[in-house]
Formats: sequence, C-alpha cells, structure tokens
Amino acid sequence: FYILELETKEGPRVPDLEEVKERVKERILAEKARKEARRLGEEVVNLLEKGRSLEEVAREKGLRVGETGLFSREDTTIPGIGLPLSMAKEVFTIGAETPYTTIWGRDGLYVVELSEVEAPDEELYDERKESLRNELIRLKQGLALNGWLKELKERTEISINRNAL
Repeated sequence: FYILELETKEGPRVPDLEEVKERVKERILAEKARKEARRLGEEVVNLLEKGRSLEEVAREKGLRVGETGLFSREDTTIPGIGLPLSMAKEVFTIGAETPYTTIWGRDGLYVVELSEVEAPDEELYDERKESLRNELIRLKQGLALNGWLKELKERTEISINRNAL
C-alpha cells in the first residue's frame, strides 16, 4: 500500500536536444538495423527461391542456421525462437509452393524454411473432432456477441446519474 502526493506539475514542453540526444540516436540506429535486417532477410529468401540451400546462403552471409523441430498450431511458442505462435501466424502460410518466409522474433529477423510437414494423427482428430467443433462454435458466438455489443455501445449514449449513486 502506497500513499503518493504530487509535489510539482510540469506542463507539456519540447525537451532540449541534449536531453533526448542519446534516445534519438538509439532509435535511429535501431530503425536502421531493422531496415538492414529486413533487406537481408528478403535477399536470403530471394536466393532460396532461386534454388540455393539455406546452409549455403547462411554460410555466405555469416548467419546461423538452426532447427525448431516439429510444432503445431496448438503449441504456444515456436521452439528455439521463443516467439508466441499468435505473433507468427505466417509460418503456417508456407507450404510446397512458397516454403520460405520471414518473421520477427525476440532476437531479430528469422528466415523460416519449411523442411518437414507431419500429417495430423487421424485417431486423435476423430477423438477430438466434436470438442473442437464445439469450441469453434463457442468462439464464433463470442466474436458475434462482442461485435454486437461494440456496435450497440457505439450507437448508445451512456450517461451516469450521480444523484442515483
């Protein structure tokens, strides 16, 4: 439990360059690094699409190659990268036609190559089919309800009667 007291209040102001110089410099360098990583990632993907191997391109560019192992949509993170799958849905868009993509992870940009696809377990699917169906129905119902409530809130004027409190 804390009790806080406001001592002074400053209005909005534009800080002096000296105050923000280091932060501005760091942001500019970070943005340049992101652009360079994006450029290099696109270059690597282009070379892979021309038939070069990932190991060969990585060695040429001085990059590391690692493997995640198999993972599914039910996993919470991508092994080895640590990136939540909710932030990397594009990994499930790659396939035989386009086996490469890039994703941003906690350590930078990753070039992802599809190396193996494992078919789902049919027995497990048959066991869980009905519960998955019900879960999807509940999810769709929730989305519809939330959309309706949002629309209703936007069309409604809400006022608080302080006298009734």
